Amino acid sequence: MLEIDRRSIAAGLVGLAAIAALIAISVAVAREQALDWHRERVERLADEVLQRTERTRQRVQTVFAALKASGSRPCSAASQTLMRAVAIDVRIAGAGYVAGDELKCSSWGQHGSSVPVGPIDYRSSVAVEIRLERELSIAPGTRLLLASDESGYTALVSPGEATAAAEDNPLVTLAVLAHSTGRVLTARGSPNPEWASWARTSEEDRGTRVTEGHIVAWRRSATADFAAYAAMPAAEVARDASRLALLLTPVGLIAGCALVLAGYLAMQRNGSMQALLRGGLRRSEIVVHYQPIVDLATERWVGAEALVRWRRPGGEWVAPAIFIPIAERHGLMEQITTRVMSIALADMAPILRQRPDIFVSLNMTGSDLRSPAIRKTLSGLLHRHGIAPRSVHLELTEREIVDTDEARHAIAELRAAGHSVAADDFGVGYSNLAYLESLHLDCIKIDRVFMAGASECEPRKQTIAHIIELAQERGITVIAEGVEAPGQVDFLRARGVSLAQGWLFSRALPIDEYEQRLRTHHP
Repeated sequence: MLEIDRRSIAAGLVGLAAIAALIAISVAVAREQALDWHRERVERLADEVLQRTERTRQRVQTVFAALKASGSRPCSAASQTLMRAVAIDVRIAGAGYVAGDELKCSSWGQHGSSVPVGPIDYRSSVAVEIRLERELSIAPGTRLLLASDESGYTALVSPGEATAAAEDNPLVTLAVLAHSTGRVLTARGSPNPEWASWARTSEEDRGTRVTEGHIVAWRRSATADFAAYAAMPAAEVARDASRLALLLTPVGLIAGCALVLAGYLAMQRNGSMQALLRGGLRRSEIVVHYQPIVDLATERWVGAEALVRWRRPGGEWVAPAIFIPIAERHGLMEQITTRVMSIALADMAPILRQRPDIFVSLNMTGSDLRSPAIRKTLSGLLHRHGIAPRSVHLELTEREIVDTDEARHAIAELRAAGHSVAADDFGVGYSNLAYLESLHLDCIKIDRVFMAGASECEPRKQTIAHIIELAQERGITVIAEGVEAPGQVDFLRARGVSLAQGWLFSRALPIDEYEQRLRTHHP
């Protein structure tokens, strides 16, 4: 009997040791997974800042070329008309003419005795003169970057354009600097001279360094004298490693001594977000919420955008900004799109059959658009639920270019079936009005990045106004996303925008709440 007790105690101790070892391993794997994930995030942000800076540089060069090629006398009526046209075409705050440290005229008009702009801060390797962070009397409260060529023609650019990354994390630092001098040209967050030094002096044009305090990734331009970097506090890694460890720890708690190896292998496999997402799809953890789309003239709800959400078994919500890029990298987007379509059309079918004035918007990537299986599934779901195609709008995200013959054919097929097709997040990706015309889309959705501060920021207001005007000239419907303030509504109404969505009207709702509020909603 004593021998049995000793063996039981020994087995228990071995089991406890095995469980403790598994817990320790799960914590280590969680940290490694979190570190890899955040390293990818930082590298992706550095790439984005560099690409945005390259696009801004190309726009500035386009402004210079167009104004110099015109042959018009600077600040003549013809020159100012061209300044306005080219500023709209390349989507910058404005264009102008600088002489003797004064802005003589611009796309905003003639400036009387001129506007002081101060001395130059930096001269690039191609003789472009840069003035940083100028607040001009013609645009009080707005910071602008002025880039002038040798002739005095000048592009007025929002300095935050390059660092307006999709991930709005206040702890992340983003910066653009002159590679030859190390001078910071624009930044968001708290730039560090040491990070700038790595970006300048490293033997590699692109690299990543992990320190005790930060993860830093840098990218250098192959064509111009600038570099970009992104930095994230290492504390972010520790925080997310703790969260991920909480998901993995139960594996260790329920594991037995006989399953140590199997538990370890399973933990290694399931320790990644990719595996968790695959499991979430199998267990129907993916759900759909609905954000109302509002008619600004009447404030009535006329539709809803179906937004994907992921709820873990413990009730924790995983943000789409986290799991959508993972799904795209690992080929899971088609499964997610199919799941969202199935849920949304089943949820909304009773409403859409009874209310022909209501529509639901479904998001599609370029890959989804080109997938015959997705289009066949959509057609089958409409038939099963008795939903008219006109009640289902499709929004194409700008995560990849879709301007191809195959995409045009697919869009034409969807529109012929009765669907309205929109470009989502217009203005932050590859879209432009020529792109919309070639694809024959029905609608654009102005990205929330443009709406933020639209009621106060003059250059941003002008940019949105130009987009709205040019879209309306082409018969393209405009929907504004991210509306959060009454001033934004007044701005949109004054420019004839008919539809909007955002937290000012409602957050995204589960289907039962959406149905209840739709029935009781009286503007």
